Amino acid sequence: MRYKWVLRMTGIVFCVLVGVSLIVSVWKNKMIDSRLGFNMVVLGDDRATVMSYKPENLSVDYVDLPDSLKIDLFNNGSDFGIGELREAEKKTAGSASLNDFRRGLSLELGIPIPIIIRHKTQNDPLSLRDSLLAWGGADTNMKFIDRMEVIKILGLVLAKGLNLNQPFPSRLTDRVVEIDGGIYQKANEAVFSWAKNYFLSEAVLSETVEVVVMNASGIPGLGRKVSRQFETAGMRVIDVRTGNYILDKRCEVDGDREAHPLTMNYLVNYFGCEIITDYPGKNQGTEIVVIVGKNY
Repeated sequence: MRYKWVLRMTGIVFCVLVGVSLIVSVWKNKMIDSRLGFNMVVLGDDRATVMSYKPENLSVDYVDLPDSLKIDLFNNGSDFGIGELREAEKKTAGSASLNDFRRGLSLELGIPIPIIIRHKTQNDPLSLRDSLLAWGGADTNMKFIDRMEVIKILGLVLAKGLNLNQPFPSRLTDRVVEIDGGIYQKANEAVFSWAKNYFLSEAVLSETVEVVVMNASGIPGLGRKVSRQFETAGMRVIDVRTGNYILDKRCEVDGDREAHPLTMNYLVNYFGCEIITDYPGKNQGTEIVVIVGKNY
């Protein structure tokens, strides 16, 4: 009897340890930090929208993007009109082009956008929440725990009734006529000033961090594009440099997580940066250095 009791208790302890390990693993992979707010691009049946959660107001602001706006797919060599992509994604749900589009849009507009969602209804907080709740109602790059966090936040926002829908200002794009007579829009330099006002993270801004960006991707101009995303988030970029080596990763960050916890969390969670303590040509005295790799 005692032997069976020991076996039973051993089994129970093993199951508990496995369960705790799974919970810790899921939690460590959680991307969304609700203190920071977050931005996401949503491809709906009727339009494409960038939504921004503002934790200080418990609100969701959203900007509808024109279908004629053309975006360069990141490091892909091709571009898509947003309307073309929406129609294509209705037939090829879950394709790799979704993430290519998210990264391209994020760089083109200078907005940190870690999340993309494609669903089959209208683009508003209520329809989006219902799509995320439904089985097969939405395709997204979010893990389950982040999906549940967004559902919870959308529920709180809907209960409070604070959301603002704004059109994409026409002054932010230039009209381009193609050789075949096609007309589309391309974002111009004014979009970056607009993005900093509209998509700022108050939590990151409160830490008043100075950042140096090092482009070790081998892709000319990528460091400057990434620096605009950091500035929109609320960081102060004081220099953009070119690395003398190629980083075969997304990005790395050297900084003090205790001194700047919110900014470091933003870089790790939303930009996918790995924390490091040393790198070739380490710059002493800078609060945070971000090294941008070729897989950005």
